[in-house]
Order: sequence, then C-alpha cells, then structure tokens
Amino acid sequence: MQKLFSQELRFKDENGNEFPDWEVKTLGDVLIESNERTNKSNQYRILSSTAKGLFNQDEYFTRDIASKNNKGYKILRKGQLVFSPQNLWLGNINVNLEFEIGIVSPSYKIFSFSRNEAIPDFCQYFLLTPNMLFEYEQASVQGASVVRRNLDMDRFLNIEVILPSIKEQELISKFIQAIDEKINNIQAQISKVETWKKGLLQKMFC
Repeated sequence: MQKLFSQELRFKDENGNEFPDWEVKTLGDVLIESNERTNKSNQYRILSSTAKGLFNQDEYFTRDIASKNNKGYKILRKGQLVFSPQNLWLGNINVNLEFEIGIVSPSYKIFSFSRNEAIPDFCQYFLLTPNMLFEYEQASVQGASVVRRNLDMDRFLNIEVILPSIKEQELISKFIQAIDEKINNIQAQISKVETWKKGLLQKMFC
C-alpha cells in the first residue's frame, strides 16, 4: 500500500499505456457534506464508527449507548464517509461499504464523494494512510482531554491530496481488496486449526 500510494508502483490501462499523472486536490474538492436526518426514532439501525471500523451498534457493544430517542440522528448511506471530529486523528474515519443505510450520532460528520474525483472503495484505504492520519492530527486542536482533539473543519477541507484517475483508483482498490480477501481466508484457516488443536488437547488430557 505504501508503494501504491507513493506511486512507486503504478498500474497501466487495458492497452498497456500509462495512466495520467496524479492530480493535486483538496479534501474540499472531493467531499460533499451530507446532513440528512431521521424524522422519527429508530428509523434505521444505529451504527457506530470506531477506529476499528463501522459496526452495527447492538452487535458491537454489550449495551445500548445511543439515546433511546434517536430522532434527528444523521442518516448514513452506503458509499458515504463518516468520522468523529473529536477522534479523527486516532483513525476514527470509515467509508460505509457494508450497510445500505443506517443512522449515527449527530456529533459525527458525513460526506459523499464527488463522482468525478474519487470512489469510495479507493478512499477507504487512502484516507487511513499514515500521511493522512498525520494531516488529521495537524488539523485538530487539543480538546478537554488528551484523547479528544477538536477538528478544524476549514483546515480539514484544505488538506491537499494527490489522486489518480478514477480508472486507476478502481484498479488499486480491487488489488488491495484481493489481498484483504486472501488475508481473511488465511485467518479463517488458522482459526479452524486452533479449534482442532484445542479439541485434540482436550482428548489427550481428559
């Protein structure tokens, strides 16, 4: 991923030609803020955005942490970006590629991607690179606690990014997704072997 995003590794098009040079943009060029809200309580499932990913809240937490009355919560649709302005510098930023629709706390920020500039599949990786996390930290101001840093939205939207063409973004994201899938398959195999090992140990020492 470091080699891909630093352009050390480049893809070519279907004819074997080089893709266009990557272009300098700002996040403000790429992101379009969404402020769509619910008009009744429990209109959609409640989602939680964390530094580990985006989750269905009742599956991730052992208790409800959202308000019982969630009317006015923000609506998050598939393909949109969501993040916590207080914890963005810690990596609490996610692209919703799993849930068709859900709701999140009004404290979150939600953005759609400009179709001419970026695709969600690419941005889910690009926006979590070490360089981007550094930029988020620089755009955040120390809050009331060590963990919380308040994001300066103007500075955030002015962060410069270098983006490939949409076609090259598609190729990069598909390549990384294929690696992710292989990792998940290997982890599943390891889990099965560990379960088998535990079963053998129980039989040996019973």
